[in-house]
Amino acid sequence: MQSTKSAPLSSEPSIEPLMTPEELARYLSVELKDLQEWREGGTGPKYCDPNGLIRYGREDLAAWIAFRGQVTDLIHDAVRLLPIPELATQLLEGGEAREAALDRLITFVAEKMRSES
Repeated sequence: MQSTKSAPLSSEPSIEPLMTPEELARYLSVELKDLQEWREGGTGPKYCDPNGLIRYGREDLAAWIAFRGQVTDLIHDAVRLLPIPELATQLLEGGEAREAALDRLITFVAEKMRSES
């Protein structure tokens, strides 16, 4: 039974053994707290928690990494097409200017994804 917002593992079982959070953190070179934050925010790789033990499937991890690569490519495209000095300044300023720059970036990426679908 899953207790957070991240999606459950795919329905087809994997031949590979499941990874523990510690193994995944080492593999990704991140802290355990990062994995926990990703699980709580629904932004991390799919996982299951049989008997209260969090485990990650390798196929789901590969899919998550591939998806993040696609998103990163879209963000790079967006930054290249937006007025970079203005955007960079706004992102560094923080507050409302940063929020406005992030909104512009998110809107651009969403439109780009829709046009490529």
